[in-house]
Amino acid sequence: MHLRFGTAIGVVLLLSAGIAAPASASEVPPSSLDSLTQCDGTESEACPLSPAISAITATQTSLTVAWTWGEDTPTPADVSHVILRVTPGDIEKVLPVSESSAVITGLEPNTEYTLTAQSAAGNQLGIESEPFGATTLNLVQVKPTSTPGPVENLIVTLKSEQAVESTVTSASSDLPIADVSVTQTQDLGSGNALVELSSGVSDSDAQSIIDEIKSDPNVASVEFNKRVFLNAFPSTPPNDTEWVADQMWGLYGTYGVGIAADKDTMNAVWNANQGSGTVVAVLDTGSTVHPDLDSNYVAGYDFVSSASPSCRSGATDSDGDYVDTSTYGALGWDNNPLDPGDWTTVTSASCGNAGNSSWHGTHVAGTIAAVTDNGQYVAGVAPLAQIQPVRVLSFAGGGSADIIAGISWASGGTVTGVAANATPADVINMSLGGLGACPSGIQTSIDAAIAAGSVVVVSAGNSNAEAANYFPANCTGVISVAALTSTGARASYSNYGASVDIAAPGSGIYSTMNTGATLPVGPTVASYNGTSMAAPHVAGVAALIKSVSSAYTPAQVLGQIQSAVAAFPTGTGNDCTTSTCGSGVLRAPTTTGPGANTITPSSGTTAGGTSVVIGGWNLTSPTSVTFDGVAATVTASSLNSITATTPAGSAGAVNVVVTTTAGSSTLISGFTYASPTPPAPAPSSGGGGGGGGGSSSSSAESAPAPVSDEITVTEPPVLSNQVSTPGAFSVVNADGTPVALRAADLTPSGFTIAGSDWGVSGAGALNSTNQTLTPGNVISLQGENLQRLTTVGVYILSEPTLVASAIVTYDNDFTTSFAVPALPAGEHTLQINVVRQGGAVNSLALGFTLAGNAAATPGAPTSASPTEMASLIVFKAGSATLTKTAKIRLKRTANTLKRNEARGTVTSFVNKRGTAPSKKLAAARTAAVKKYLKSQGLDATVSTSYPSAPTKRMLRSSVVLLSSAINSYTNSAPESVSSLIVRYRSGVSPSINGKVRGINFVTANVAKGLTLGTSLGLRMYTVDFAAPVSKAVAQRTAAQISRSKGVEFAELNLPVSTNITTN
Repeated sequence: MHLRFGTAIGVVLLLSAGIAAPASASEVPPSSLDSLTQCDGTESEACPLSPAISAITATQTSLTVAWTWGEDTPTPADVSHVILRVTPGDIEKVLPVSESSAVITGLEPNTEYTLTAQSAAGNQLGIESEPFGATTLNLVQVKPTSTPGPVENLIVTLKSEQAVESTVTSASSDLPIADVSVTQTQDLGSGNALVELSSGVSDSDAQSIIDEIKSDPNVASVEFNKRVFLNAFPSTPPNDTEWVADQMWGLYGTYGVGIAADKDTMNAVWNANQGSGTVVAVLDTGSTVHPDLDSNYVAGYDFVSSASPSCRSGATDSDGDYVDTSTYGALGWDNNPLDPGDWTTVTSASCGNAGNSSWHGTHVAGTIAAVTDNGQYVAGVAPLAQIQPVRVLSFAGGGSADIIAGISWASGGTVTGVAANATPADVINMSLGGLGACPSGIQTSIDAAIAAGSVVVVSAGNSNAEAANYFPANCTGVISVAALTSTGARASYSNYGASVDIAAPGSGIYSTMNTGATLPVGPTVASYNGTSMAAPHVAGVAALIKSVSSAYTPAQVLGQIQSAVAAFPTGTGNDCTTSTCGSGVLRAPTTTGPGANTITPSSGTTAGGTSVVIGGWNLTSPTSVTFDGVAATVTASSLNSITATTPAGSAGAVNVVVTTTAGSSTLISGFTYASPTPPAPAPSSGGGGGGGGGSSSSSAESAPAPVSDEITVTEPPVLSNQVSTPGAFSVVNADGTPVALRAADLTPSGFTIAGSDWGVSGAGALNSTNQTLTPGNVISLQGENLQRLTTVGVYILSEPTLVASAIVTYDNDFTTSFAVPALPAGEHTLQINVVRQGGAVNSLALGFTLAGNAAATPGAPTSASPTEMASLIVFKAGSATLTKTAKIRLKRTANTLKRNEARGTVTSFVNKRGTAPSKKLAAARTAAVKKYLKSQGLDATVSTSYPSAPTKRMLRSSVVLLSSAINSYTNSAPESVSSLIVRYRSGVSPSINGKVRGINFVTANVAKGLTLGTSLGLRMYTVDFAAPVSKAVAQRTAAQISRSKGVEFAELNLPVSTNITTN
């Protein structure tokens, strides 16, 4: 309970007419009173006239005294000073005669004092006035006014059998909230009582009242009378202010989440589920006090590190907690996630524009789980879910190290020195991002979170660019979210591309906010735009799903979300497609029907008898499971899985249908029946390395001939003879409709060419006539459902010139883009060569005409796109020596990227047993690749990994995937770097003899200042420089530390920022 002085309260004990409360007098240093002559007690001309005290005003610790010289009597000309005496305390004040009042300070509250006044004329004192009594005031407790809310009564439990009403009355006689009292007590038996309050109060006010009543020694406990108000309203719309004002299109609009049909018509979503029992961690700027959020908060943490400040003049630390550590917690990591404000005063490339505090975390939290139907503010997607604020961003942004620790802790992982999370998150929302490949440390923490069952939702980014170039949107396993407007169009700022999983409302989103321009002041609402606003809509829906069953895996949650999507609209002016914005428009699931999204294994023999596990949701007690219409034998089922034995079937892919009493779900071509494998035919010659118009022969298609590791390019084919190997590719237009490839009329599957520069206006991405392009036009290519680790090379066959390359990733797809180079005007051929792991080559050749000068790309990002290069380097068995072909490929990569800062990964493979010789050979191959790239002038920031090889060919291979950074991006890596993130191998200490492991490889002058920093969990630590160093030095140091056998990877501690825009 806090006591405050009533500073505005004053009591006038005696006040003559017309005398106002006086101002404080200036004290004059007193003379030696002992040297003055006392009057003899009679009125004589020798004694000057003394003043009369006319009024006293009292506070708790002071008395303000006023005096006069008698009615209509001017100040005597012979008087020089006035002397005031106060007892107890023997206080004396000597003031010039010109003063008419004085303030006596430093007094005790509730104490009676005696005051006298006396004049002095030179050395002669006047007669002392009559004593005047005055008493200082008592300490006054100023109670806070109540905040209206839903809590109207409490349940009180007493410690022993006693009179319930009198005990409760005594315990609640002086409640800490103004104008709130107990009006009625009802005995519930067994020492329990229902206590009715005089008015409904907020949850936070109710908690203050509970604490006061619990302080009574006769009270055992006090708790809310748990009336669930939300379940009463779903059949009718909630009464939240912004819902009533029709400002919450993101929840009920045509392209909203679908919580309601419209603001006046509810559906079954909230009747079935409101997110109860789930926890959503919001990794953001922290939390603020807000009536729409207070009751839904659970304990969070502050992972913003202490460092030298930037972006705010006058700041003493980059952790904004410096403004008041008693309120916001200590500098650096602490258990107080309150948001102190992230206002900035510096405008620069790294800081962005100076501006007021964003209260970004508060806004995101409200979209997810604002309290609903409480007559104020907004409604959340999952209003009964709980919010766990995890502060990772400050006014200077954030670092990837803090993000790593935040993800680990939020998902229930161990972070050294930090108390365990008592309520691990079911869902983690990260509305933040930075430029570049997904850092290894962040990917490691995401992998661990997903393994622990946390669904990780992230914003795609606000750069109107490929989301694949921004982390964490490009990290594996996350749900990446693009932003929509209320018309269903892709928001102009939203990132896009194959790495996006779904699109959700992101523009004009009203949510909880604070009124403070710098420090927090009070609650309000505000409208924001950004993929930061889209992601929490998905996080809220994920909470609704996890509320049904906490056992749902992140993949199953994504499956349910994607199974319920609505189709993207067309004709919006900036249409989304499933190639750019994910699977569709987010919709909250409203049914309890089954959903099957995985089957393991996905193939078996035609004889049947294969035991498979079908994963999904709502799968309990299926009525049937069929493979191509033939019933399988179900041996076990649960909410999330079915175990069945396949029936016999015909060779080929078949549909798998799961049926329950609530409906059915189909895995299209979910299982493949395979005939027994015949003996492999002898190798045949033929099969080329990708020339222009030729296609592989039938013998090469059934048994590919060995091909060179290097793709060679021949003379351009005749433009009228464009061909593609059937089954290797399909070319589609902007609507996804297959398009004929010239006279060959081939529409195979798996490949897409897109981009605003490809195609005649209105004709889609490709048509049967030559395309006209100009230098600088950007072309994007995407591949789907391709074999993992297939390499893709894109050439223009007039040089020949390699313009792009990629490697098919572990989700069986790739994306890359290139700008059309400056070539002679006229006809050219674009050829895409695809080399599978086994060596088979497929190619697609397309004709275009080059004309004109470089032109801006309509609708393309204003910043340049990163250049991506991928190479498959094949070594001889048992060797780590680069072949001539490998050197050609790596030299090409170096020449393309060395003018820019580059980063990426080198993956070398080990055998399935992970033996020490295999690991040693893989590490030597990685070192050979990195050394050769450096010798060619490319000093890239490279992380390394050593997975088990999927094939014998890959066991003697390294995959090199590098991309250039974009220097114009405002959130690019800072000019100086203060720390690295290093992950050490299992069982290895991060230090040796008190020094950082790997320091022996570091340049001496840098090594002197390296120290082991904070443990981030998952065997990751920061390694701190003595002072900030350049990016080049930091990259070199990371590469040097990575040479240690005990180090899994080392990388820069990268910057991140929120994904909010004012567009």
